[in-house]
Amino acid sequence: MGARNRSQCVDIFVASVVSVMLILGSFSAVVSADDIGPLYTVPTASPGDDRTYEETYRVLASNDEDLDPGDVSYGGYFESDFPYEPVSLGVTAHDPSQVLRYAATTDLYRTQASELEHVPYADQWVPYSEWNPAGSKISFWRVHELNAYDGPPDNSGEWFVRTTNQYGDWRPVYNAEVTWNSTAEEPELANPDEALVHDVETESTIARVNHVTEQYRAYSDDPTRAAVPMNHGTELFPTFSGASVPLRFGRGNADTVNDAWVGVANVADGAWYRGRYVVGDVIIAAYVPHDYRAVVPEDFSRDRTCTRTHTHTRLVLNETTGNWTEEEYTETHQYPKTQWAEFELVDSEAEVTNVTLDAPWFSGNSSFIDVGDSGVWLSLEPGSTGSLDFPPGDYNLTAQYTVRNEIRTDWGVTSNRCNEWDRTTTRNYTVSRNYTVPVTVTTWDAEDLRVDVFVADSPGRDRVNIFWAGNQDLPANPWEEIELVIGEKVVTINSPWRFYDVSRNTEVQVRTGDPDDLEIHPVTHSYNDRWPAIHHSVVSVANVTIQHPEAFRNQEYLFWKDIDSAPAMGIPATDLPDGIDDTDNAYPTTVYSGLVGDIRSSDPHTAEPVSMDVTSVFGGGVGSTTLTVEPMATASLTIVDSSPSPDGEGHEMTVRLVDSSDDPIQGREITVAARTERTYVTDSDGEVTFTYDGYLARVIYEGDVWYTPGEPFYGEDQLYYVPPVSAEVFAPVGTIGEYLAASINNTLLVVEWIALGLFALWWVRRHKASRRGA
Repeated sequence: MGARNRSQCVDIFVASVVSVMLILGSFSAVVSADDIGPLYTVPTASPGDDRTYEETYRVLASNDEDLDPGDVSYGGYFESDFPYEPVSLGVTAHDPSQVLRYAATTDLYRTQASELEHVPYADQWVPYSEWNPAGSKISFWRVHELNAYDGPPDNSGEWFVRTTNQYGDWRPVYNAEVTWNSTAEEPELANPDEALVHDVETESTIARVNHVTEQYRAYSDDPTRAAVPMNHGTELFPTFSGASVPLRFGRGNADTVNDAWVGVANVADGAWYRGRYVVGDVIIAAYVPHDYRAVVPEDFSRDRTCTRTHTHTRLVLNETTGNWTEEEYTETHQYPKTQWAEFELVDSEAEVTNVTLDAPWFSGNSSFIDVGDSGVWLSLEPGSTGSLDFPPGDYNLTAQYTVRNEIRTDWGVTSNRCNEWDRTTTRNYTVSRNYTVPVTVTTWDAEDLRVDVFVADSPGRDRVNIFWAGNQDLPANPWEEIELVIGEKVVTINSPWRFYDVSRNTEVQVRTGDPDDLEIHPVTHSYNDRWPAIHHSVVSVANVTIQHPEAFRNQEYLFWKDIDSAPAMGIPATDLPDGIDDTDNAYPTTVYSGLVGDIRSSDPHTAEPVSMDVTSVFGGGVGSTTLTVEPMATASLTIVDSSPSPDGEGHEMTVRLVDSSDDPIQGREITVAARTERTYVTDSDGEVTFTYDGYLARVIYEGDVWYTPGEPFYGEDQLYYVPPVSAEVFAPVGTIGEYLAASINNTLLVVEWIALGLFALWWVRRHKASRRGA
């Protein structure tokens, strides 16, 4: 990736983070489904009521308990829009009622770790006359029993009305009056000022993570209490104590910091994968909340005694001489005294002093920058928006947290008879701890991955070869999707990576040191809530899939048919938290070095414009891509010789495969389907000779499968042959039965196409029933 593109990416990310902030147990632990109760009731939107919904951020808690749609109470439109399987959240905001329906019955994932999502939290009703998104159009269609759309009809109950923007995102129109314009011979909206478009208020997932971090730092400047995130009674980030002060008079030391903690709540544009965060190398954002509680030792006082010895002089009579002489003697007395000590918190502060991404082998600048003292640490060069350079590899992300208490200590002795004294000291007492999570840095643009796409162009059938070269595991070169556009035909090849956001804590304890004052707050999942759930992404491994392309109006059908594949490696399933039911993650997933498929359509055109876009799961491209488009070369089967058998057994035939110049095509597989099916390979003359039984032979060349640069890529051809039949053949009844059996065998292809057509019709109608795929 070029330096200019990297810089632009960083500028965009930093701007989004900063703008959001101006508006405003263990690191791998997550919550079990039993800890997040299900959503039994989903509110209904009411036209004209700009209501705010609770719990819409359940879409970021996929480890909650899911319900069967029949157990969810909901009485609004689109009541059939309850998915059973995990669905993609997508970048387009849905209405709050819809995301609550999805959160109630299934789990939502993203296909990009770095994708900026918007989660709706409130309805917004806009008169159609004021609705002006670029390129928006209004559409009408009749209400009838065969229409599976279950959105709001117009006031007459005869029309459905929707408005669609230039990107195909649509919204229903409520309270519509539809009249028929006889001049234009089409329906029109008669009340644009009263008709209401259902829009939404949304918040980005970046803003949500910033909000979570800020709420858990809300008490970090208040030393009297600490808010500690808990996961089912266990501290999410272990607390610690320290910064001990001497208690004086031989009483040891006491901690002045309790319930301190620091953690990495999330790593933006990254996901938890097999015990590590995996992130791209353009910019790394660590969300580091923290809190603590300062403790001042209680004032101290105790009574003691002091011993005093006094020397006295007294006159003593000498009985021998009769003289009085002076004599010294001593007396010992004990007097009361009081030892005392008083402690005062003069100042207290705590800060994350440093966040580093380091490894024993790494010698570059590893220190992140705290953006606006917000708890969001970015891998930026000091004084610029240029990102630090972290080569791909395994690192440790470490947040260093320091708490400083300035304590004044006054202590001394008071007594009427003993020596009195006092002392005063004011000192800083500190404690520091590190919190570390393992991180793997990979390339933002999968620079070591190569993707080559070949398209063989032909009317109604384009054969596509896709080749990958490079390690495709998530820590190596994680591609996200390949979008191939051929004229009006669009096919998307999706990677197996899915990113589920999960809740990491169940409640918050607000501690003051007094057990009677302990506050316990369950976490919530609502806009602007006080105690939001801490969440991060975990990785699921699904399957490489081909998205069903959309058919334009001038196409009767359009579908993808798998032809062949070459597995590259198997990726084991990940250990998903309870509550996420992703059956595609249950087994090892295959990624490919090659994949071949046909885009079959009613499109008769060739030489259409062809384009390709390949993205990584971190929002970049991939290291190297090529797109090759060639017209499909003509291949024809002709009969060279045929020797039918009069009894229907052991017919002999020779066929030749030639190109448009009648030159032989050698080394191609030819399939002969008669009473049995066999495969042959053309020789240097492009010929195969074979025998068959029965009275119908179908000779098939299915076309080239794998593309070889520099060689023609031939299309399919087939021929049918019915050998001459003698009169004797019809004597045995069984021979006619065999003839019919052979004919029926070859009509199976027709039956399969009919079944496929019925399935396609069902699929289109089913998708009309959904408001929009999430």
